[in-house]
This record gives sequence, structure tokens and C-alpha cells, in this order.
Amino acid sequence: MKQDSSDRIKSLDREVKRYEAKGDDVVARCLRHFSEQLRRIERKRGDKHESK
Repeated sequence: MKQDSSDRIKSLDREVKRYEAKGDDVVARCLRHFSEQLRRIERKRGDKHESK
């Protein structure tokens, strides 16, 4: 499960760079925000598993 989310985050980061290169900053900013939210969720999940 952890690998899946890591792959998703990497994929989002690649897409951010691709859209930035195209000059589409709005889409890049949205994807970056989504990527940050996904990282935050994964960190919270990790914290919950460690505290058990």
C-alpha cells in the first residue's frame, strides 16, 4: 500500500513538471496542491500505525 501511494506521489510530481514546462501554471499548481495533500495523508497514516 505504501508503495502505491509513493508511486502516485512520484507520478504527480512528474505531471507537475510536465505542465510547468508547457506553461500551464494553473494545472501545475493544482497538481502540486493535490500531491502535498496526499503526502500529508500518508504521514498521518504512518503516525497512526507507529503509535499502535
